[in-house]
Amino acid sequence: MTIKKITSFRFPVGEKELSQDAYYKALSEAKSGFYPFGINGIWHGGIHIDQSVLKEIDNDDRMRCMANGEVIAYRINDVYPKAVYQEIKVPCKGQRVAYFSSGFTLVRHYLQMPKIAGSTDTPPAITLYSLYMHQLDWYGYQQRMQNSETEILSPKFWSVTSGRVSPDTTEIIKGSVIRINGSGTEIVGLLLKDSKIRLGERKGTNWYKIVSISEGSVVTSQGVTSELGDIQGYVFSGDVTPVPTDKSANATIDYQVVKEDNNAIGKAEVKVKGITVYASANEKQKLAYLPNTATFLFNGQENGYAKIRQISGCYVPVALNNPNGDQDSPHQGYVKISSLSSLTFKPERLDEIVVLKTPIPISKGEFIGYLGHNVSQKERFDESEEEPLATTRRVSDNKLPKLAHIELFTCDDLPTFINQTRALANNLPEYEKTVISIEKDARLTHETEPDGSLNTGLGINFIGDVNNYYVKIKPEYTLDLPTLYFNPTRVFPFLFNTTVGGIFDSINVDTEDTNDKPKKYTLTQADKSWLIDHYQSTYPELTINDIPDEVDLVSDVTRILSRDNSDNTFTISFILENKHYWIKSVDVVHLQGESGQLNTKIDYWDNFPLSLGNLPEATEKDTVYFPRTLSIDSLSHDYSTIAIDENNAIWVFVTAGNKQGSPIKGWVNTATDAQEHIKRETPWHWSGFNTIEDKASVGEVSKKLAAILDVGDCTETMLALLRIFKQSSINILPPEQFPEGTKNDIEILSLLLQNKLRYPFSIEQYKDALRTSWTAEQIGHLLLKYESEWYADDALSKWNEIDNLFEDEKQQKKKALEEDLHKAGIIKPHERNYALEKLEESHEIVKSNWQIEKEQRIKPSLWWKKVAELQVQEAQTTNDNQTNSTNTPQLTNLSTDGKAWFIHPVAMIEYFTVLNIVTYHIYHDGNIEKHIPQRITSGFEKKYKYIYHDKDDNEHEVCICEWHTIKKKLLDDNPTGRYTYPNHGTVQESKTVVNDGYIESRATYTNGDIHEWIKTESGVSIYQRLTMTNGDIAEYGYHSDKLGNVWKLYRQQEEEAQLIRIPDSVNYVNDDVIIKYELKETFRKYTNPDVMAGFIGALAEIKENIIVTGSAYEQGSCFPSSLHINGQAIDTKYIKNVNNLSNWDKDKAFAEALMKFHFRRFRIGPLMYAFFNGIDERKDGGTLHNTHLHTENFDFESINKIP
Repeated sequence: MTIKKITSFRFPVGEKELSQDAYYKALSEAKSGFYPFGINGIWHGGIHIDQSVLKEIDNDDRMRCMANGEVIAYRINDVYPKAVYQEIKVPCKGQRVAYFSSGFTLVRHYLQMPKIAGSTDTPPAITLYSLYMHQLDWYGYQQRMQNSETEILSPKFWSVTSGRVSPDTTEIIKGSVIRINGSGTEIVGLLLKDSKIRLGERKGTNWYKIVSISEGSVVTSQGVTSELGDIQGYVFSGDVTPVPTDKSANATIDYQVVKEDNNAIGKAEVKVKGITVYASANEKQKLAYLPNTATFLFNGQENGYAKIRQISGCYVPVALNNPNGDQDSPHQGYVKISSLSSLTFKPERLDEIVVLKTPIPISKGEFIGYLGHNVSQKERFDESEEEPLATTRRVSDNKLPKLAHIELFTCDDLPTFINQTRALANNLPEYEKTVISIEKDARLTHETEPDGSLNTGLGINFIGDVNNYYVKIKPEYTLDLPTLYFNPTRVFPFLFNTTVGGIFDSINVDTEDTNDKPKKYTLTQADKSWLIDHYQSTYPELTINDIPDEVDLVSDVTRILSRDNSDNTFTISFILENKHYWIKSVDVVHLQGESGQLNTKIDYWDNFPLSLGNLPEATEKDTVYFPRTLSIDSLSHDYSTIAIDENNAIWVFVTAGNKQGSPIKGWVNTATDAQEHIKRETPWHWSGFNTIEDKASVGEVSKKLAAILDVGDCTETMLALLRIFKQSSINILPPEQFPEGTKNDIEILSLLLQNKLRYPFSIEQYKDALRTSWTAEQIGHLLLKYESEWYADDALSKWNEIDNLFEDEKQQKKKALEEDLHKAGIIKPHERNYALEKLEESHEIVKSNWQIEKEQRIKPSLWWKKVAELQVQEAQTTNDNQTNSTNTPQLTNLSTDGKAWFIHPVAMIEYFTVLNIVTYHIYHDGNIEKHIPQRITSGFEKKYKYIYHDKDDNEHEVCICEWHTIKKKLLDDNPTGRYTYPNHGTVQESKTVVNDGYIESRATYTNGDIHEWIKTESGVSIYQRLTMTNGDIAEYGYHSDKLGNVWKLYRQQEEEAQLIRIPDSVNYVNDDVIIKYELKETFRKYTNPDVMAGFIGALAEIKENIIVTGSAYEQGSCFPSSLHINGQAIDTKYIKNVNNLSNWDKDKAFAEALMKFHFRRFRIGPLMYAFFNGIDERKDGGTLHNTHLHTENFDFESINKIP
């Protein structure tokens, strides 16, 4: 199975997604585990998520996969291991222990740059890995299952143990039909492919009576069975092999079913749903179908399939009996895990590294496991040495600190990949520029002064996206007028009677006709003046010119005129359609994006509140000194950081640092060339990222950090961190502390190191840097290569380097102690010796505990070496069994030396994002999915993408189509009325040449109807179109020799539909995938989006260049056809005729391909009708279809919508 490419990254915990700045700040709360090395001098290629970090997010301890990928390996502890440490002899209840989790999951990812338009080169790509270390043990899962009232999740890459057929993802069962009385009669059953049957006498030309089923299954409306029972009927000869030809079939042989081209049963053609059972973990051989009631016990999974050991809840076909089975495992076969629900999982093995033979796909956001617990040596606690109760295998979770370690890394050549993508980045389209670069000397603007206030109670109607910081609204006023001003004759649609004296005495109202209709009221100038005078203090922004002449009448007319109207007022309302205001969305958060009333007084602006004219002066205080890069997609999770003006320019709220290291905040305009020192770039420019290959060993770094450092002692990584730390306000030295002539960056770093007030790599320094947005970003942009902490040789050589540091540390402490004793005046030998002996004793304990740490904690936690070795072993097997193409991702394994490039996980969050567009995924097996993203990239809201998946699940982007919404049309084949120009009505604008697309001329009538004349083109038979104001469309042209020139009327309906513009041609060729067509001799260039998806699937199946002669017009009409209405059918020229072939085999194969992709009926000309034997739903389309194949009745229910 081909790996699913990265579309974007997310943070590994938390339901709600936040900005990068928010995640960096959350990580500053961690007690330990900062990137890229800790204060203990040990490289640290990841980040720690503990309870303090969770508190800043949402206290959700479920870990989720950061990006699409595949699980390579995992380990789950049965019970957490523990390290037992030695102590100085003090009273103790038992032993001092530290439980820790060595459980992990390793996921492999594939990141590829978007394809460059017009280039045939494969874009650069890289293999990434994400690590989720210190996971909950199996005992912890069991405890949660016993004690929790909420659902406890299990990772889906564990071994699957049970499940049932999912009602949401069941397949429509396909087979070869049994018809009750031969051709065209009711379908009473579907024979599954490869079933073996006995046949009897022939009926008609090609139908044979089914006598029995020797092997296999039949699907009926009642389910699946291996016996005919009371089913009687006939089978089409072309659906079996050998093909019977005599009056009676050979009664002594079995005929094998070779077709599965139907999916409905009964007079009403009801589809039967179920699940397919396969012979192995692929789709090559189907054994049977099972109904929705089936439940299973499994023996694990492979390649996305669960291996059956037991079936219950339904009849089990003989083919699923396991010949080598036993009572515990009587059945056999494989089912797709994606077709199951109520799944249960458990780890394949406990306390061991499980390297999956076939990596299991995992999607961004999918559950990885729960945060485990990791007690550090400093946090060790007393535990009784007595055996605990059998049911209590360790202390409870709430007594252990939660902690997970997360990494993102690559073993590929990251600098080369970055250089390759940077070289191509400028060739990417504008919509890929999702990163904002804020350069030095940039200035940040602020909102202008509000133009006024809107009072409580005012109604507002939102215009545009309500999730931005500033939102545009239309005000809605609900006002009262005195009844004295009311005039019933100005009410519509009511009719009134008056007496001779002019007094209104009754209302003639057809209550059924008008009571439920909105009522309008016409205001006079006097009405408006009264309203302005009365509401001037409440709504000072409202002017007399704002108030429309016609308003909505809210009050009931009968009550206004009755004596019960004690208020002596009536209520009107109106929306100012031509007057808009800008407000802050935070001020109307109570409305949750729906129109409603203000619950407090708020500011408003007549124009968009942000302007570059409001930029501050270019002073040192108000100018950006430390550059920043921000991902727009990351910011989009927080409405307070994004604003979009009336020109659709995106404004972003930025926090940056000035020269003093103080934060400055404000807005920048991200439109191209709109603002100085603000640029839009693609993520593939890698702006601000810095690669460092640090070769210092663990021992060397630890030794450096234990000493008093000078700049010359620092590694490259240390220097990079110091350059970042010095940008914080707590580290920026005032000018008076700089010696005269100090200008060099290195000299400034030296001063920072010499500042004895703070240790340069302390926890405080890390926390401050992560809380400061621009320094946090720079830490995240450090890309570092060194040896993983999870790799070591069997002797733990790199960790043994630290052993030698203990003697140095002891001597330093001894020297310091002697100085302290001397200062304290302790000179007696026995007193001094006692103190020094205690130091020696304490030091020996520390040394001993370090050896315990290595053997009991570090060694059991290692995993890299074993996973890398097993990957190499599996690689050859995988390569032997996998058919690769140029489109198949080339993945790399872990390095055998443990070295990798490490990436801060937060730096990638929503950094690389793909085009968010509604996409049809068309699979080679006939399945079609419509994927609908939560957010759609600006400019692609009205477009659909079509992707074909080949047999190896490689993706092939075929085309992107624009779509629009229409009101559905319904054919009136014999319309009455005048449609001929100019007799249709009174002409307002006479026939004029316009040359607008395929429209040659146009005229208009006084009633608003539009008459159009169509350009002449070969194969096009429409001449005129009349579009009426009610939405009806009449079209005129040549229909056939029988009917000649006719009018057809397509009446508009209330229901809506979508149409896509069919590209004029597609010529996609990639290895064995060929998808080709040309649109010719037609102006009917629109079709239903689902129909297009099915058509593309059939094109990939047939691998021929198909000539398409149309579907529907952009309005949904389809002259001369009656059946293409709303784009529900499509015409293609016969392949035989186009290519001058000798037979109709290709055309028949194309019809079968169309059936596979859910088209259910074909209209075929009488000249070739006989050559389409076996196409059960073929219809004689008459001589009109001698020139083309008409394909219709697409099964719209077959498309699975994926939100």
